[in-house]
Amino acid sequence: MAPKTGQDIFGFFEPRYVDDASSIEKTPARLPRVIREDEAPLLELPPIDANTQIRLITLLPAEDPSEGGKSMDPVQCTLQTCSLASAPEYEALSYTWGQMHRHLPISVLGTDNDSDGIKMSLLATPQLQMALRRLRRARPRRLWIDQLCINQEDKEECGAQVQLMGDIYKAATRVVIWIGEDHEDMIITDDYKFEREAQRQLLADLFQAFTEKSEHDDDDDDDDATIAARLVDLRFTYHVQDIKKRRMRAVRDFLNRPYFRRAWVFQESSLAKGLVVQFGQQEFDFATLKRVFDSINSAAIRAAMHRDTYSSLAISTGGYEMMDIIQQTREEQRYLGNTIPPDQSSLLLKLLTVVRRVNCYQKQDLIFAFLAFQRSEGIEATGGMYGKSVEEVWTYTAKRIIQSSGSLDIFAASYGGSPVSGFAIPTWVPCWTNCFPFSRPIATPLSKFRASRGLPHVWIENDDPTKLTVKGKIINTVEQIHGHFGHFMRWKHSVSHFLAFDWTVQKVQTSMVFSRFDRLFGDYRPIKAGLIVPDLMTTFLADGALGAEQPLRTTDKYLDAVRAQEKPRDLRKCGRTLSTDEQHLVECYDMLEDLVLVAEHKCIFTTDYFQIGMAADVTMLGDLVVILHGSQVPCILRKVGESGNEYKLISQCYLHGWMYGNSPREIFGKDPRQYPGVKVRWWEEDPDEFILV
Repeated sequence: MAPKTGQDIFGFFEPRYVDDASSIEKTPARLPRVIREDEAPLLELPPIDANTQIRLITLLPAEDPSEGGKSMDPVQCTLQTCSLASAPEYEALSYTWGQMHRHLPISVLGTDNDSDGIKMSLLATPQLQMALRRLRRARPRRLWIDQLCINQEDKEECGAQVQLMGDIYKAATRVVIWIGEDHEDMIITDDYKFEREAQRQLLADLFQAFTEKSEHDDDDDDDDATIAARLVDLRFTYHVQDIKKRRMRAVRDFLNRPYFRRAWVFQESSLAKGLVVQFGQQEFDFATLKRVFDSINSAAIRAAMHRDTYSSLAISTGGYEMMDIIQQTREEQRYLGNTIPPDQSSLLLKLLTVVRRVNCYQKQDLIFAFLAFQRSEGIEATGGMYGKSVEEVWTYTAKRIIQSSGSLDIFAASYGGSPVSGFAIPTWVPCWTNCFPFSRPIATPLSKFRASRGLPHVWIENDDPTKLTVKGKIINTVEQIHGHFGHFMRWKHSVSHFLAFDWTVQKVQTSMVFSRFDRLFGDYRPIKAGLIVPDLMTTFLADGALGAEQPLRTTDKYLDAVRAQEKPRDLRKCGRTLSTDEQHLVECYDMLEDLVLVAEHKCIFTTDYFQIGMAADVTMLGDLVVILHGSQVPCILRKVGESGNEYKLISQCYLHGWMYGNSPREIFGKDPRQYPGVKVRWWEEDPDEFILV
């Protein structure tokens, strides 16, 4: 249900592999006839108590009700105001605005204050016009739609309604997802005739197969993955003529619809009592549709094709993992307060899980679109906050998250300390448009690290809201950097190639020959040298930060898999039955490929006391390794100027031996009088104060 590991939070989705053609403006347009602006004057929405009241529209049938969503008649509706607490039954629409320009009139035939039904109009985007055309039924249909039910020109009303948005979607009898109009392709039939084929019908074929299986489960021995393998062809091809390939293309195109990349849709769909998907004129149950896609993904895993960029729905579509997160959150909402620990349902966890997958026109909405998931953060969109700048909203949010949690878990999204193009934000405030510039973080709120021994962050108010005062101890200084790692192209290279494993090991071993380490380690030096390889392996994997096993019990099996070079990859593709040892090697290598993703865009470093660590690849020589109260893991700080105590936050880091609240073996027993530079029992010393800017 709730995410359990760092990999669950980050997932496998790679935006770089999503086709730019998925822009909302490039989806098919099938508009109804739009009334002229001179046919009905614009309606000025009457004011409401936006903290407690909402507006609802009633979508009227087309002139010929039998045509329903196929009719091209102009869209007409009525408008009413009511208290949310006593509102009549209504459905809520979740959709993508598309172009921000609302310029197409919709007829409003009556309002609360208009008993005569004088014809007026409200403006809507093309996407909403198309959605309303498809949503028409033979009888009036009551809906809540943000574009029409909120006065978009009144920022105070917008802020209050944004604060209320979660309750509006929770109160709806169901939420309707408008995916958009479907594509129609020209195909050649078996008897060499040209026909039009709609994508919605290809999806409907799959949907029907799984609906029928649910109805006859007792009589069907085939599991879902087997059925999916019969219905779709997962293999990449440039020529899509076969029906199984066309179905697979329809699935991929559907999951790359821009709907799944919009920030607001997560809150809207996750809070729904009932959830359906409207695709053109076809309606699908969300849960059954997700089951179809899960079955296809299971078929890919069974065929060992899930690591291929094209075949993996998780990697190359924006919708597959998003649907999974939505469904998990819906289940979580049902049991909230009973079985879900607070750290697994916090606002920060939702932001870290979702924001990297979505975008929005107004970047403040990367926060406001998630307010319904607050526990104790107290973030408000009211009181003028909705009209504030991006920097003000992001800084205010970071402050409230840190202050309410007593933790610095938000540093998982640190951006590296360099100026962020387009935004003037402090280094301790995440840049939510690119919240993971160094790929997967070392630690998330779900990690089991406890470098700060559970010492909480205590909030200290600053006159300057852009500064954050933290307490902790400097442990070491970055002395040498031994290797930088880029993006792991697992379909192309082995783990050994990605890590430049032998070269990195040799470089670290060579750096230990300096004579000063004789005095530091004494008789322990040969033991320390013998531990370099396993310590490096643990560091590469951040001690299992992305997996279910943390800390790792052993790294031997992963070292064997790395040293096997290309052999595990060759065994995966060989097509023959593997021996027990070969199967074990492949399984270990598969796990290794997932765990090592934490090393993407990181670097390996050693400190002045030869502690091995890993941090963001922008880490520099002379940077400080600091354990801060409230942080699960050490952090890299960079001093600003020669004097004073202002620092830039660079990133979280993994420092081997320091991650669970103790000093490492070779340092813990040292006499601090002989080794004043080594923080032997740092937690017993008075903390130092650092001002992050």
